[in-house]
Amino acid sequence: MKSREKYVSRSSEYYPNTPGDTAKALFFYPTVIGGFDYRKGYDLFRNHFDSFLLILIESGNIKIMLNNKELTATAGNAVLIDCYKPHGYTAVEDTRALWLHFDGPVARAYYEHIEHENGNVITPSDFKELWQKMYRLFMSFRSGEYIDEAKTSLTITEMLHVLLNKSGGAPVSEGVKKAAAFISKHYPEKIGLKEIAAEAGFSPFYFSRIFKEETGLTPHQYIISARISAARYELSATRLSVAEIASSCGFTDASAFCLSFRQYEGVTPSEFRRMGNV
Repeated sequence: MKSREKYVSRSSEYYPNTPGDTAKALFFYPTVIGGFDYRKGYDLFRNHFDSFLLILIESGNIKIMLNNKELTATAGNAVLIDCYKPHGYTAVEDTRALWLHFDGPVARAYYEHIEHENGNVITPSDFKELWQKMYRLFMSFRSGEYIDEAKTSLTITEMLHVLLNKSGGAPVSEGVKKAAAFISKHYPEKIGLKEIAAEAGFSPFYFSRIFKEETGLTPHQYIISARISAARYELSATRLSVAEIASSCGFTDASAFCLSFRQYEGVTPSEFRRMGNV
């Protein structure tokens, strides 16, 4: 669809998306995606627009108003905005950008982690890679082709990971990789820090520090995350009871499972299952 906004080139396009129930329950999903040429003087302010927004600045200069602060973004910058809160942006000069409004069950957790680590205006280590991912997504909507919601979610996840790892930091060590693989295999079991650290070949103290540095999670958080991921799948794909899922995913009881699930997902396991129409 062609834009009709003031100070936006008539060649600019945007495409809305209506996610299915499964996407809303499980995935990241786009709500609107666009490619705009903003003219100098473009100005937008909203109290809220229920989504998160990723803008990739190809050329030009925009001013961002967010959390009572003014930020500047220029060519090669990515801008991440929580549109549930008051926000705005102004084209200081003619500016070209790709942008994506998105949401999903863990979108806020991703946003808050990225914002805490890298802020709202980010210089990615590989802007071209990030731009190409969004451009391919934009073109799939533009061409009118079938949108695979699972693949689209994966693309958005990959883009967020580029933002999170903006500096291209050191690669994950082999020991941490072994530990992560060990947790992925044994998360239903009762496993402790000493056991995981031994698998990685580190002392427990050193392992805890390096694991957090390289994954962004403590070993305990990583275990719980693995268990929650497995539970999300079982809630969506099986008819097992909540208690059975709690047991199969490594939680001590249904109560502990429900508490952890609500902390991670914002809903109870039963509510999650109903959202997925299982």
